[in-house]
Amino acid sequence: MSNKYRYEFLISEGLEEEINGNYDEAIKKYSDAIISIPYKTCGYYYRSFCFINQLNYKSAIDDLNIAILLNPKSYFFIIERGSAKLALKEYKSALSDFNEVIKLNPNNKDAYELRAITKENLLDFEGAIDDYGIAILLNPDDHYLFEKRALVKEMSAEFHGAEKDLSLAIKLYPFKADLYFKRSDIRGLKLEDYTGAINDLNRGLELDPSVNPICEDLYFKEAFRKIKIDNI
Repeated sequence: MSNKYRYEFLISEGLEEEINGNYDEAIKKYSDAIISIPYKTCGYYYRSFCFINQLNYKSAIDDLNIAILLNPKSYFFIIERGSAKLALKEYKSALSDFNEVIKLNPNNKDAYELRAITKENLLDFEGAIDDYGIAILLNPDDHYLFEKRALVKEMSAEFHGAEKDLSLAIKLYPFKADLYFKRSDIRGLKLEDYTGAINDLNRGLELDPSVNPICEDLYFKEAFRKIKIDNI
């Protein structure tokens, strides 16, 4: 059996094991493939996924480092390495990888989203908001992006912006109870819009009656107090 055929056969077997969740067996197959042809990237790349699934991020990074040395222009390898570094809380190094991915592929939505998460962990909230904005431009139908940006805006005390983003998320996904509960918190605890907060709580409870909202009494009491004051 030629090395080329053996390599392809082992990669194929490794993929089958990986799909079935047999990561140790898949790693053995990929390792044997790498031994047969050490200068091809597939074995390192696929083996890194197995390591990531086993939460062995350091070994994944080692494999991705080799893959990147063999093909430095493949942003697929770099974004995966950045993701592994992010999981290890190596934020500055992860940021460098995501910057490189964006340089190679400026329309990569995932890179902007991952860079936003990294910047958020580095407490660069303004930069995170900007990156979520670009990700949204590239994929305007992803309600999770609006939800994530709303969280960063809330941490930045941009409460009206957070409310707006949650409203846009609700427009895209109107049957997700958690979005109403989050907007209820912003309206009730930050914006003193108790009527809006109560309406959101009620809608959220219609969608998910199992939730026990701890702020409901507060909103009702504050709304009643505000009505009394306004009518004095």
